[in-house]
Order: sequence, then C-alpha cells, then structure tokens
Amino acid sequence: MDNKLKAAVDSLKLSDAAAERITRSLDQAAARPRRRFRARAVIAIAAAAALLTLSVSAAYVELFRNSEIVGGVEDIPEPSIRPDMTESSVSYTRPLPDYGAPLSLDEGAENYREMYALFGTDEMLGGRVLSEPWTGSRVLCGSGDVLEREVYNASGYVKRDLFPARIELAADEFAPFLDIDFSALARLARPAEEANLICIKTDPDGALYEASLTAHYSAGEDGEWFRLGMCHLAQHEWAESNYVFEDDWDEAYYYANASGLEFLITALNSRIDAWCVTEHTSLSLMSYFMSTEELEAVLDCLSLPQ
Repeated sequence: MDNKLKAAVDSLKLSDAAAERITRSLDQAAARPRRRFRARAVIAIAAAAALLTLSVSAAYVELFRNSEIVGGVEDIPEPSIRPDMTESSVSYTRPLPDYGAPLSLDEGAENYREMYALFGTDEMLGGRVLSEPWTGSRVLCGSGDVLEREVYNASGYVKRDLFPARIELAADEFAPFLDIDFSALARLARPAEEANLICIKTDPDGALYEASLTAHYSAGEDGEWFRLGMCHLAQHEWAESNYVFEDDWDEAYYYANASGLEFLITALNSRIDAWCVTEHTSLSLMSYFMSTEELEAVLDCLSLPQ
C-alpha cells in the first residue's frame, strides 16, 4: 500500500487493532501472488484508498465493522464514547452447544423452499419490518424463471420478493449493493433449486429501506454447500463493538479477499462462517463440509460496487 494510504489509515480515529487490520487487508489484496486483479478489484482498492484519504478530516470513520477476536471477557475493552455518537454498546457472540452439527443443503434450504411452494398465498410472507408483521401480498409475476410478489403491511411499508431460479437472473436488483463474479462462482458451485430470495423494502414514502439477498449453493459431490447472504440497511447503520472468543472455535481469523474486503472467518466442527460488515452492508457465508480454502475461493467472487 502506498505511503499516502498508510498515512490516511494512521490518521483515522480507530483502535490500533482496527487500523492494523485495515492496512493489512489492503496490503494483502494488493500483493496477493496467486491471483491477477480483475478490473473491479483494482477499482475497489482505489476507492478504499480514496475513502481513507478523504476521511482524514472526518470526525470518525470505520471501513469495516467486523467482530473483534479476543481471548476472553477480560480482553473486551470498556465501552468508549465516539466523537459523533453516544456511548457505544459492547456485546459478544458465542456458539451454542450444537453449533456446527452436520446440516444438509436440503435442511438448510427447507424454509426458503417452503416459502417458494407457498408463493401466491399470504402464508410465510417473510418476517416483519420494525416489529410489525406483513399482512398481505399480491403476485406481480407468477411464472417463469423469476417469480415476483409485492408484500405490504398496515404502516405502508412495501416489500418486493423475487424468487429467481438462479440468483444471477435477478442480478440487476441487487447490483447497487453487491457485485458477484458469476463466472468464477460457477466454477466452484452450483445454485440450488427453489432456494433463492431477493427482498427490496421501501418505507411509506417510497424510499429504499432495506435490501437483502439469500442464495444456496451446492459446492461438491460429498454434500458440501453454502448459503450466501447480503443485507443492506439504507436508513440505518450496522452495529459494532461485537466480539468473539478465539478459544470457542477450531479456527478464527481475518481474511482479505481479492477485492480487499475483510472477512471474519470462524470454523467449528462441520461449519464455517464468514462475515464482512461495513457501515450499511453486511455480507455473510454459512457453509458446511467445506474447507477454509474452498470458502475463501467463494469469498474472492464478491465485491462491493463503487
């Protein structure tokens, strides 16, 4: 990473650990010997450099909001007061006793396939918005490769649900929030049938409120599979100051993918998860029976649009 970008990182009001990770992530993405840059990877790194450089005069900027890996409760720092916010909260995540127990693709995609099967009815409308349930729906497209419906509630929020046979068939819907290299991904995995969902929520004024994506993939001949998730909060920010304990996992580490995104990876038993959280966008991968190397190769297919 060039000296100007290093200086920008150093000048940010970040913890030492966060600043070090951001610097290391961009260094790794820029110097990885086993890959050639795709055009958008270069753009992503340049944009990250611009963001860090322009943020020198900002009150507070944090590029990634991933959980911190610590040894235990005693290593969690006291909550701090940021210059532009009230006192920040502190929380930590620990795996439940059955975390990582074997789970098949059919089991993992069951709820999504049930939602697909109930398309055209007002059953399984897909959660709530601001704690208020969805109350009804109407079909916009009931046949073809991309089913589409409109879901609404009493407060005037509206959700468009799209059920594509393959997630790339509706790529235009999530292109403002996530870029996927489908050619590279196709060499690693196959999309699962009737197990993909895109949701676009708008508020009562018609402004974007939230966008999300869920896609399931088979990733091998021995039951390997993963679920790709994305959630973009247009009117809110993702929380921060969450922690995970290193000894809870078989592996816990950070990985910078080909476009410079930092992921926290945790592995336990048959399950490996990856998370990348920015101010407004959260990316996640939940996988079973895959190796960390196989998971990293999938992560390299993802980038954030500029």
